Amino acid sequence: MRASTVPAIYDAGQALSALVTLPDGRRVLVDTGESPRRPCKGCMAWHEHVMTGLRTDLGNGGIDLLWITHQHSDHVGGAADVLSSFKVNLFVDNGLDLTN
Repeated sequence: MRASTVPAIYDAGQALSALVTLPDGRRVLVDTGESPRRPCKGCMAWHEHVMTGLRTDLGNGGIDLLWITHQHSDHVGGAADVLSSFKVNLFVDNGLDLTN
């Protein structure tokens, strides 16, 4: 687990995922990177990179806030795995649906 407030930045291919530890110890994850099931070159590796980084940096800890900036696959694609792998206290997104 990171002890500083310096964010952990994970290369998620076309996007980034960032784990920020606030001064009071709460953790905010901004975006989850790519879906491992999307048929694109590199998607599985980018997803695994984010998940490995989170496992290393969180240890047995959880995520206080998962914030999805928007619904493109390279930002929200890994959300299902993050939510099933870590305790997440609160989830927020921009409320938009890409199908509309």
